Amino acid sequence: IILFLLFSQTKIQEFVQLLSNANYKYFIISIILYILGQVISSKKWMILSKQLNFENTFAQYLKWYFLGMFYNTFLPTNIGGDVIKIYKLKDKKPLALDRAIISVLSDRITGLIILLGFILFGASFYNKTIICRLTVIAIIISTIIGLIIIRILKKMITQDKYKRIYNLITLLFERLCIIKISILSITFHILLITLHFLIAQIYNLQIPLKYYFLLYPITAILASLPISINGMGIKELAYVFMLKKYNIDTSSALLFAMTFNMV
Repeated sequence: IILFLLFSQTKIQEFVQLLSNANYKYFIISIILYILGQVISSKKWMILSKQLNFENTFAQYLKWYFLGMFYNTFLPTNIGGDVIKIYKLKDKKPLALDRAIISVLSDRITGLIILLGFILFGASFYNKTIICRLTVIAIIISTIIGLIIIRILKKMITQDKYKRIYNLITLLFERLCIIKISILSITFHILLITLHFLIAQIYNLQIPLKYYFLLYPITAILASLPISINGMGIKELAYVFMLKKYNIDTSSALLFAMTFNMV
């Protein structure tokens, strides 16, 4: 419904004109950066999983990560494919499912923390604008998502199981592990911000560099809301709304979002 309403505000001629003037070399570079980003994410997931005593090769983690990305296309939110990753990761050793869930959730939670950090960094360039309010909204949504997850887990976990899970989680707080996953997570999200910059270059959209530190994290968090398939509609609406600040029309903003989806 959201996509229908957005497309009803555009004309096919506007898309044709934008595509005819596009610089497609940036599209190829964007694909390469995105693949590199998934490789980095797979490595991060592998480090977390090894801390939880999983013994798999990097090639397996890379394969499962791309498999999860594929299933994201058909499942709720932009992290629905994590269920597939958990299924593939769990082995036949004790607490297999618990360890698999913790590894995948930890991967997502650390990424969310970095996204919030980028939002705060991006918001520091602005003062008393709609951007600051969007930042607060994004943080509130992230907090709500976190609280919902905690509440669900509390209902599912018995006291004995809670102790076992707590002991597993403490394995992730080894200093070297935290440093490695932090560096990899920051690198991954910087690549995604760079990818957004490249997409803007494809269509010659004038967006200040500092704005990407808000544009990508906020749209990524909103797309995580469990109200659409792979964040479709929500992402596009967020791009259209946020890019209006720099007088980018609906057609250009929609094409921006669609190009990110194509990548």
